Amino acid sequence: MRGERSAAARGWLGSVALPAAVRASLTKLADATAGDLADVGQALANVVTAIDPYLDAAARLELDRLERAFIAPDARSACPS
Repeated sequence: MRGERSAAARGWLGSVALPAAVRASLTKLADATAGDLADVGQALANVVTAIDPYLDAAARLELDRLERAFIAPDARSACPS
């Protein structure tokens, strides 16, 4: 199911006007969600770096918390497959 969602996200990203760096990092995040969830934290960190100029403090804090949840040692067991 994650693979299907990842493919759908890639298709949707192709239809949205985004800066190249943002599109590339979001595409890599979508790809990471289809595979080993241990890779999602780093992919999410790359997205946050790419979109940082567009974020307010509250959005940045929320994404930082999400990123830490995926990087935590027990993240794989806490996330549904």
